[in-house]
Amino acid sequence: MLSIEKQILFLLSRAKEVTSQEFVQIYEMRGYSKQYIRNVLFNLKKNKLVISPERSIYHITEEGSSLIKTINKKPLYYNKDWDGAWDVVMFEFPVDERKKRDLLRTHLLELGFGLLYNSVYISPWDHKKQIVDFLELNEMRSNSTYFHGKIVSAPLNPADTFKIWPLENIKNEYGKYWDWFQNEFKVQIEPISQVSDDELFINHILLGEKLSEIMLMDPMLPQQLLPSDWKGHQIFQEIYDYFLFLGRSIPRDSKYYRFVTT
Repeated sequence: MLSIEKQILFLLSRAKEVTSQEFVQIYEMRGYSKQYIRNVLFNLKKNKLVISPERSIYHITEEGSSLIKTINKKPLYYNKDWDGAWDVVMFEFPVDERKKRDLLRTHLLELGFGLLYNSVYISPWDHKKQIVDFLELNEMRSNSTYFHGKIVSAPLNPADTFKIWPLENIKNEYGKYWDWFQNEFKVQIEPISQVSDDELFINHILLGEKLSEIMLMDPMLPQQLLPSDWKGHQIFQEIYDYFLFLGRSIPRDSKYYRFVTT
């Protein structure tokens, strides 16, 4: 799913009801065309993540809300205690159902799963509801198996995680995000007191977009499975805290305030 689609779902989860014109006005400030935004809304509706009970008015669906809750849950993993158990998903699809196979792989990778063996994906976090619902919704139950438990022989360690997840690449990408955040993003927006509501809100959702990219990139493994010099959790937390700070900085009388409150 495109990051802008997740953004629109996030805004709808806060504001509950938004018109297509409001979305167009917001994203035209970011350089997107009216037609592009209308296409994004069409795809979200087609995938049953939003509905339009009246012309040009959009609400988020239960499926859309569930997806946003899943995304919002991921940042909590860095501060969560791990019990040593693993989620495991195994699957095998016939050749004529490779689209389903690819769809499942993409979903697992977005949740933070890593490839242990061919068609065997694992995650240290409990994704039972998301996995079971996804398999049911996409009619994959007969081609896949999900279970949650501890590895009895040869438990995985930080050295193993480098084979399962591209941690070296993720580390390098974190360095790029940190450099952008410190030397480009914050420099052009501070001091906050001199920034207009429009600029404040646009930069808030821009930072949200970057966080979405990071969450897709980083499996957010527990400390026991990460190298001792791992800085990803610290970088993510600082960027996330600043994202929340920008949201809190939007005045109550601003037309954008409803998009940053729960």
